[in-house]
Amino acid sequence: MAKKLHKIQKKIIDLFKENENKLPSFRKIAKEIGVSSTNTVAYHVQILKERGYFLLPSSLENGIIPLNLRAILHLSRIGGVYVLLRADKGLNTPIFVGESGDMKQHILEQISSNPCLEKIISDDLETLSLAFYAIGDDASRKKLADDLRLSYADHNLC
Repeated sequence: MAKKLHKIQKKIIDLFKENENKLPSFRKIAKEIGVSSTNTVAYHVQILKERGYFLLPSSLENGIIPLNLRAILHLSRIGGVYVLLRADKGLNTPIFVGESGDMKQHILEQISSNPCLEKIISDDLETLSLAFYAIGDDASRKKLADDLRLSYADHNLC
């Protein structure tokens, strides 16, 4: 079930849209939405980022994003290697390593066709994130993915 947005979060999203999908400074946001503390703004922006509302530009070459449909659809159709991670006791544990010439499409296909991933996603979605690194060259991409799988062999990858 989707978590309901706080009224401050709704106002921040409206400002984001009014500002051509860019976040103004926390001070400007605080003034515009009528709160006195930039810490309040920072808190709500962080929650929105964790839920995938504010992502870095889609041309980003590497990063970690929350695992949700909004975040995945924001990815560019670029080649690269990705690792699905589950937060567990303060650590990010790898659960799947993938590589493709189109990470966005591959991630969506794996999520819908891999029974192991389907189970983890249905049980633990709130704890999952996606780390990715853009690599256009097929051979380099395959080598990195193979090296990661070997490195993570003791993690029982899906």
